[in-house]
Amino acid sequence: MRLADRQLTLWSHLHFYCRFCPDPYNPFNASNVDKYVVGDDYQPIWLTRLGKHYSEGYSMKNSFDAYLQSIGKEPETIWTQVDDAIRSVILDKEPSLIQSGRRFKKGKFFEMMRFDFVIDQDLNVFLMEANMSPNLSSKHFPPNQQLYEQVLFALFSTIGLAYGPMITSEAKVLEITDRQKMTNAQHCGTSECMGCSDDCLMCSQCLSEKDGDNIRASITEHFNRVNTRRVFPPAGKETLKHYDSSGLTAANKMLVKWFYHKCVDDPYFCY
Repeated sequence: MRLADRQLTLWSHLHFYCRFCPDPYNPFNASNVDKYVVGDDYQPIWLTRLGKHYSEGYSMKNSFDAYLQSIGKEPETIWTQVDDAIRSVILDKEPSLIQSGRRFKKGKFFEMMRFDFVIDQDLNVFLMEANMSPNLSSKHFPPNQQLYEQVLFALFSTIGLAYGPMITSEAKVLEITDRQKMTNAQHCGTSECMGCSDDCLMCSQCLSEKDGDNIRASITEHFNRVNTRRVFPPAGKETLKHYDSSGLTAANKMLVKWFYHKCVDDPYFCY
């Protein structure tokens, strides 16, 4: 998550780790908490029916998706709910995040969070916890080390901390040109945009320096993301086009609109 000048971007790592109860849920026995409580000694994926795919070199997500498909279920049902839940929680707490951001220089900051979900047999997803200080220790289960390292690298790359020490600030600016920020050329060339109405604020003649810098940062994130997917602004051309932005800040409304028009221009920006 990155928040700057009331403009929010959310990214979720493409992979995750699964934790299973030590004992099968059925036949249910309320006195046996190992059937329905995931504790520190949970059962890892490689000891379950999903372990076959995992042992063949597939990620936890690939293994999980393959298992669901093998029993006739559609995994995308889960990931849509997961993204909706993450987006809903962060947008709901955005005013508090903005308040917290005032402690930092220029009100800009990033944060890594872990969201814990439980899934029922009908693939309904329930958010259990949003962990603001996720544990990335693999001491208990060493095979998780590689995933945690990938998560950290993805975070550092997306927010720009993975730049080498010899990369100057001038070189970073040159990576994204002003022309790459421009979109919706047909509309921006109409007489309506001579006066910079609300629908024209992304046009070159109307774009403020602050908004231009925020768009540049979003493009840089998009280019630098590693094994992540965009959660906000949402992904997909039709989703962006019809997204209800009525409750968003002006900066977030603009970013959703920018990603939609950029997606129309270049499908690379759709996801």
